[in-house]
Amino acid sequence: MAWARLVQGLLELWIVLAAAPLLVSIIWKTKALVGGRCGPPWGQSYYDLAKFFRKGAVYSRVTTKLFTAGP
Repeated sequence: MAWARLVQGLLELWIVLAAAPLLVSIIWKTKALVGGRCGPPWGQSYYDLAKFFRKGAVYSRVTTKLFTAGP
């Protein structure tokens, strides 16, 4: 019984995380339609997330270890 709850909770979490960018796309499309434009494609927010996660940190060559250890 406890495993079923855990699996159900993880599945619900996955669905919420996967659907969140779709809601952003719906908002962008609605705002564009109200403004008389067509707006970005439906998958744009998923594309933006994929591009964001591929990015790495860029540091100057003169940066110290103290700088890279900070937030």
